[in-house]
Amino acid sequence: MSVQRSFCVVLVVVAQLASPALAAESYEQLVERYGDSFNRGDFKSAEDAARKILAANERAQPPDRVEVARAIILVGAAVGAQYRYADALTLYDRAEPMLRESDPSQAELLAELLDRRGIAYQRTDRLADAQQALERAIAIRTRLHGADSPELVDALENLGDLFDDIGKAKESEELFLRATRIERAAHGDSLLLANVQMDLANLYKELGRNREAESLVKQALAIRETKLGGNDAAVGHCLSALASIYASEGRYAEAEQLHKKGNAIDLKYYGPQHPEYAKGVGNLAYMYAEQGRYAEAEPLMRQALAIFEKSVGPDSAIVAIALSHLAIVLIDQGREVEALPLMQRVLAIRERVYGPDHPAVAMSLNNLANRHTLDRKYEEAEKLYRRALAIFEKALGKEHPRAWEIVNNLGYLAFLQERYDQADELWTSVLAWREKTLSADDPETGRSYYNIGKLRAAQDRHAEAIDSFDRAIEIWERVGMPAHARADAHGRRANSLWALGQRNEAVADLRRAMDLAEEQRGQSSGGEQDRATAFAELRDAFTLMVAWQAELNDPNEAFTAMERSRARSLLDEFNAGDADLHAGRSAAERTQLKQRENELNARIRSLESQVAAASDENRAKLEADLTQAREELYAFYRELRATSEVYRSLLATGGSRPRIGQIQRRVVGADGLMLSYMIGDEATFVLALDGTKAKISKLDITTEDAKALGIEAGPLTADKLHTLLIGEKNDGLVSQLAKPSTALSALPKLAALWNTLIPTEAREAILSGNLQRLVVIPDGALAFLPFETLVVEPGPQPRYLLDVGPPIVYGPSASVLYSLDSRQPAAGGVVLSLGDPVYNQTPRDPQLAQTPRNSTIDRAARFGMKLAPLPNSGKESRWVCDLFAKAGAEAVSLTGNRATEAELRRRAEACRILHLACHGVSDQEYSNLFGALLVSPGPTAASDPADDGQITLPEIYELNLKNCDLAILSACQTNFGPQQQGEGVWALSRGFLVAGARRVVASNWIVDDAAAASLISYFCGGCAKPNDAGAIDYAAALHAAKLWVRQQSQWQSPFYWGSFELVGMP
Repeated sequence: MSVQRSFCVVLVVVAQLASPALAAESYEQLVERYGDSFNRGDFKSAEDAARKILAANERAQPPDRVEVARAIILVGAAVGAQYRYADALTLYDRAEPMLRESDPSQAELLAELLDRRGIAYQRTDRLADAQQALERAIAIRTRLHGADSPELVDALENLGDLFDDIGKAKESEELFLRATRIERAAHGDSLLLANVQMDLANLYKELGRNREAESLVKQALAIRETKLGGNDAAVGHCLSALASIYASEGRYAEAEQLHKKGNAIDLKYYGPQHPEYAKGVGNLAYMYAEQGRYAEAEPLMRQALAIFEKSVGPDSAIVAIALSHLAIVLIDQGREVEALPLMQRVLAIRERVYGPDHPAVAMSLNNLANRHTLDRKYEEAEKLYRRALAIFEKALGKEHPRAWEIVNNLGYLAFLQERYDQADELWTSVLAWREKTLSADDPETGRSYYNIGKLRAAQDRHAEAIDSFDRAIEIWERVGMPAHARADAHGRRANSLWALGQRNEAVADLRRAMDLAEEQRGQSSGGEQDRATAFAELRDAFTLMVAWQAELNDPNEAFTAMERSRARSLLDEFNAGDADLHAGRSAAERTQLKQRENELNARIRSLESQVAAASDENRAKLEADLTQAREELYAFYRELRATSEVYRSLLATGGSRPRIGQIQRRVVGADGLMLSYMIGDEATFVLALDGTKAKISKLDITTEDAKALGIEAGPLTADKLHTLLIGEKNDGLVSQLAKPSTALSALPKLAALWNTLIPTEAREAILSGNLQRLVVIPDGALAFLPFETLVVEPGPQPRYLLDVGPPIVYGPSASVLYSLDSRQPAAGGVVLSLGDPVYNQTPRDPQLAQTPRNSTIDRAARFGMKLAPLPNSGKESRWVCDLFAKAGAEAVSLTGNRATEAELRRRAEACRILHLACHGVSDQEYSNLFGALLVSPGPTAASDPADDGQITLPEIYELNLKNCDLAILSACQTNFGPQQQGEGVWALSRGFLVAGARRVVASNWIVDDAAAASLISYFCGGCAKPNDAGAIDYAAALHAAKLWVRQQSQWQSPFYWGSFELVGMP
């Protein structure tokens, strides 16, 4: 039922109201306000007016029950327009006994009530009840006016709309055509005719009869523009309908312009906070999502959701629809953790609104089953699918599209469990239904061909698989399916081509899959971690290309695939550089955003203080509140980037990357060697690249090394490496190295890893003494392993790679190192050193004095740390400054109460060398957003997040370090954090590179205070050279410092010297 027609019918009811006496606003004014408000879509005002009209009629002496019933219908119409269908049905239940069908003057009003009751039933999927009410309304009007009376048009249209909803397409079409014939004969090109044409067009679109649908929409559009003008909401509705038709045909550019034009009309007609406007915004967002343009879709979906929640309440059925769409967009990008609470909320809303056996509930059950399928909880998933299927079949019939969607999902469940015969039966039946009911070119038909292609490939029937993938790709390319879906289809077809020996075609297809993966990456939404998560879901094509190129012995192609899949979000941040992410926002918006950021940070600081001081009985509640506050701040930062047009325009979506020859010249050098790793689910590869040649090798674990490592022999895989290095309970090799009591027990594994991770030819080159640098590009869990700790010669006096190899530098990708090397070296500047912060000082801010502990202490408490003073860090700071001062550099040491965040911010821009000796903490959640360097709280710590003693990762990003040649993070875990396949580690060190530093020295684990102070001081001694002494080799200086520490009898264990790494160029 169209919006415009419902307004007209309500106004007819209004016109028939009697006029009892009324004070204040006159009765006539109320009636006028009701009609005007309803037409404007201001349904709350319409409801208010209707309730006052009802109250006036109820107060009349004696009350006229027919007029009371008429007023109740008005209230019900306004309530239903706000999606409060249950309330509307309660009102209609109250009014119906007041009307007598036998009285012709009341029968017409009863028919109107039944019409509205039927619509409310339909909106709540009580479809049998809806049909009964609407057919009764038609019967009444037929008896009153005859079978061909225009008085039947409304009721015929409503019943036709219902039949469309329940899959009775033939009956629906007959009713719409009958209504069209009657209305055209009676009134010509009327608004009511346009409404019927719109409903018939919607039916034809669903049936794939787009040309007929388009013609009808254009006819309706012409009528509405003539009758109402070009800026009426009903015109916008036509434009949106036309856009939907074009989008289904893949004519997205035309559809987008129509959606935007329709939304502009709705914005002017309804205003920015109206649910009708939100519908249009949501429709545009949904179209973007269909194209995989998630970066544009997600902010619009959140905007529409916010409008719905504010205008109709957080528990409305339409809010559930908006939440469901948003959840699907998140899942499509691999953000299932964010999507799950949304899906649970949708289910709760629908069960509360509709009851447990409603089709809308079944939709939520289907979505939750999809989530269980992703989590490999197949038994739970099947129960939910079958419950959803039973609901759909009972309410909508076995031939309804929603029922067939569940059948399709059951097929996928069978496929995942290798029940191929069952999957074949289910998927083949779904394909037959889709080709018969939809069309041969419908995207869902393409999905069926894709599914059968997957099945045939799993059955090693690759020729048949290729045929199915051909058909799926043909359909999807034509209609413009999201790039990630097409990438997957091309990748799977490539696999089948490779299996049949058609290698050239396979490689070409896989290149297309990689291109589409990058295209999708450019359309992903959220902040940098969200984009990295989405891209990681598409990494299989790149990993497979490396494997194939290893077999084809083409290291150049392997290198290209590796680099295209690595550290892309970090490169995005490099590209963003000085860009103002607030460009295009008003001053008021900027102020509001900053205020919101400060409020969120203040709440987190307050809760951290409360948690630190809480009793056991109160701690759980405060912990939950703190988690919620942190999630809100994380979402704030994500949305800040997601809604920035500048940020999106600067994203690296595949542009120019350095060629392998450029990497050899600029990164590796004539006397260097680079080892670049690609870790996959089935195998790991390493590219060894020196100044003149490259070689790609597959890494296997020998039986002997497997025994030492405690893992199975055979190909080195991501799972094996994670088990070895990290462990199921965080008790792996890296954890052993990070403790002085267990580091030496790791030596047998470190010796086996030397054999496993470094190919024979590379080992010989490293031990030859001819290399001046080793560049390591780790992947996966390897990012946490310092290669210097690998044992080259085991025994009572082991020799480490540190002892016999060249200096080592690390990078998340060769392209990142190339980019860092392209930054201009500092032309001058000071050496800025911060050390020995005061963690237990008496605060000078009265507000701070009232808190139980200062915020820095509380932040450390959240990570299970006690903040002991760091007296050696003060000595270290003074030593560093003295060393550089002797070399002629200006050096500034900030210690004690001066070691504050504000002082660092003030002086950072001018520094050439930045040295921070303090406590550091890493957070494995939220992309390490709440990891921090902990310094002295400033005098306004309680009220100023920029001087609260916590330099978090977002705050590090904001530092201006463009003049900084080297940042030395002499703190714990500054090179540690959440690891993401392909992207690297979300460490604090990453923030300093984004802020402009050319290289960073950072730690992988909690360091010993005295050993760290000595190592960093020795390192700085190697870096402190007079200006005329030539270029500084920072990697060689760090290498020498580590060797010196290792030579000290108390610090021979790799725990003391292995933690620090140089990220960046030597």
